Amino acid sequence: AVAASGLAGAGRAIGGVIALSALGAVKGLGFAGARLIDAVAADHAMFRRLSRRHPAGPPLRALLWQAVMAVILIMVLGSFLDTVIYTAAAVYCFYLATSVAVLVMRRRRPVPAAAFRVPWYPWPILIFAGVCLFLIQGAVVYKPWIALVSFFLILAGFPVFSLSRKLGGSLPLEGDPERIPVKNILPCLASALAFRPSEGEK
Repeated sequence: AVAASGLAGAGRAIGGVIALSALGAVKGLGFAGARLIDAVAADHAMFRRLSRRHPAGPPLRALLWQAVMAVILIMVLGSFLDTVIYTAAAVYCFYLATSVAVLVMRRRRPVPAAAFRVPWYPWPILIFAGVCLFLIQGAVVYKPWIALVSFFLILAGFPVFSLSRKLGGSLPLEGDPERIPVKNILPCLASALAFRPSEGEK
C-alpha cells in the first residue's frame, strides 16, 4: 500500500484488499481458536465450563472467553503489534511441535496403502518446520521480553495440565500405548529424517 501510494487511488485499493484479507484471517482464527478451546475444555475438568455450547451448536462460551482474553492482552501489552508478537512466538512453537510430531508418527505407524502420500516427503514438513524456527527467532529478536513471557506461559501449562489430570482430566498418559516417552522422541525424529520408508510404504 505504501509503495503504491504514488498512484491515484492505488494505495487505498491495495489497503482495502489487505484489510479484507486480514478480516478473513481473523474470522478463520476466531472460529478455529474457539473450537480448540472447546475441545481442550471438554477433556479437562478445570475448564469444562468453557466446553458448554449454545443450543444452536456454536461454542459460545469459548468464543466469549477468546474475545475477553484478546481484549485483555491488547490492554496489557499496549498495542496490537505487541499482541501479535506475544502470540506469534507461542503459536509457531506449537506449529513446529506439530511438524515434528508428523515425522515421528510417520516413523512409528505404518502408512495405509490407500492413504494420501505427501509429495517429496519429508521435505515439505522440514521446510515448514524451518520457517517456524525462523519466525520464532524473529519474534524473540524483535521483542525478546514479550516473546519470553509467552514461553513462560507455555511452561506454566505443564503444572496446570498435571493439576487438571488430578481433578479428572480425561487424557490418559501413563500406560497409554500411543504415548511417546520424551527420551524416545529424538531417536524417532532421527530415524524419520533418515528417509527410510516404513513397512506400509515399501
